[in-house]
Amino acid sequence: MSYQLGVLSSYPGSSDITQVINRNANSGLITDSTSGQYWLDTVEFYISQTSNPNSVRPISVGTISPLIFSDGPEIALVSSVYNETTTISDAFIDYYVFRPTGASNIYVTLGTTSWSWSGITTYSNGQWAPARGSVSWPEAPDQSADFPQWPQVHNNN
Repeated sequence: MSYQLGVLSSYPGSSDITQVINRNANSGLITDSTSGQYWLDTVEFYISQTSNPNSVRPISVGTISPLIFSDGPEIALVSSVYNETTTISDAFIDYYVFRPTGASNIYVTLGTTSWSWSGITTYSNGQWAPARGSVSWPEAPDQSADFPQWPQVHNNN
């Protein structure tokens, strides 16, 4: 998944995307699940790949600053005598966050969007069948000001 969003601000600061994931995946004897909840997807600031709020992309006043998002969710294809089918279903919420320059300022949400994907394949006669699945593309951000919340961190395998 790749997309771009432009941030235009009257104030200098920093911006990024905080992504949360709701995952249900099975492959062979491997189960990877967030138990129906949305967990933080690896790090708080997904584009910058950091949880350090001071290492996030700077935003200049009066200039459209692009946030370029890219994600390649996956699961290893593993078969076993107990399970020859690999399935995955991921739903994501992306929070577009901004913090004006200043040590006491916090990140606030400018809007959110969601997207998802799923896939399934089966191992038979020594090979994997072509995967079948679907993708739900993100729409334009909404006007949400909700703060991202998560009970745990999902670390990509």
